[in-house]
Amino acid sequence: PPSAMAGAVLALAAMASAAAAVSVREASARLDGWLSASAVPPGAELSISLATHAVHRPEWMHYESFAHSPPNDIFTGNWVNVERLEQSVAALLRKGQEKLVKVAKAMLADVPEEDRRTVLASARAVLGSFEEFWMQFNATVGYGPRHVTEANVDLYMEYGLETNFWIKFRPYLRCSSERRIGPEIGGSKSWCNPDYFLKGRPRVFFSAGSGHDYVYESIVYHWIPNSRMIGADCYVDVDEAMHATGWPRSKFLLLGKCLHGDVKGDETPENAGQFATFTEFLAQLKDEGIDGFDALKANIEAYEYSVFGHVFHGARAEALLRGTSHIHLEHHRMGMQRHGRTWASLLWSELLWATFMSGGYHPVYTEKWHDSTACTDVEFVNQTWYLESELDGVRNVMAHDQLAHSEVFPESIGEFTCGASCQDFTAKVRAGSS
Repeated sequence: PPSAMAGAVLALAAMASAAAAVSVREASARLDGWLSASAVPPGAELSISLATHAVHRPEWMHYESFAHSPPNDIFTGNWVNVERLEQSVAALLRKGQEKLVKVAKAMLADVPEEDRRTVLASARAVLGSFEEFWMQFNATVGYGPRHVTEANVDLYMEYGLETNFWIKFRPYLRCSSERRIGPEIGGSKSWCNPDYFLKGRPRVFFSAGSGHDYVYESIVYHWIPNSRMIGADCYVDVDEAMHATGWPRSKFLLLGKCLHGDVKGDETPENAGQFATFTEFLAQLKDEGIDGFDALKANIEAYEYSVFGHVFHGARAEALLRGTSHIHLEHHRMGMQRHGRTWASLLWSELLWATFMSGGYHPVYTEKWHDSTACTDVEFVNQTWYLESELDGVRNVMAHDQLAHSEVFPESIGEFTCGASCQDFTAKVRAGSS
């Protein structure tokens, strides 16, 4: 019927209008409009930073370990510092937002006309990540200390204090493809847009902190056979570990170093002189022909606050993380189980995530250890790489004639001979968790 035909014509016209070409100028203006409309206030001052402020207390060595010591509490009962933290988080997020807009505009000017909507949609998702984190953070500050410390407040007890603490640390950005690679039970990491990651021919990986556990390394070697792993851990016997794994130095270079930041006073006496900043550590690898990593994993027992405070300070990350698309972090709350569910620990953790986002790294996947209240695994992805990978996924979707399936890995993939140092370490861990 003529009426039906007219309706179809109108529908097609609407679709054509919706898919009309977007100019670089229009798309850039839209980005500017989204940034201007952001709830994250511009012009905020960064006065509390992980690069300059200690998360630990001076007397931390009186406790079981660095990570198990109570956090430096500059927030409880001090709303001036909480307000300073709000300003600092805003400054960090704004830094990341402005970096994103600059990169997205450059991409819009560089890609063909038919790709601009995809770039723009991905950039909007990244800006939304900043926005959602800021809204969460403000809600957290509004709730105040009681929602993670007082079990007798009915308003905060629908789910419980531990849930109240950890619910803040969730993915704020999603990847089109997310694949968990490794054994089903333990040692696996999730990888955002892994097909695009492999296209970049990744070769050099960094593993900070092993605890005599080499599952991550084993998985990477199986997935990317020609890769090289650089490890850092000052609490393991390097010779013993190298002998146990059997990997040649050309494939696995383990250094007896631990990482920390610019705020000192966090070294144990027995490991004095074995700590280095990320800048110092990377400088030591120049003779190996290494000036960066494709991806890195950090399980460093609450030293992540000072380490990444150092890395993301100013423009330092531009050099230190050049080419790094993925960061897999085991996020420990300062104080762990016994001393970690506090207002101070929560706010330091919020600052940690805001620090990552200031450098353009967004949480895209989390995996909570439900049997431990001390930590959670997080995958952070670089926002520039995210834009590129999402665009590649749209461009090449027809190149895939079947679904991608994760390979099933045996739980034994990371099993190696546990020498004397390893056995001593394992005994200490089990004693501390019992």
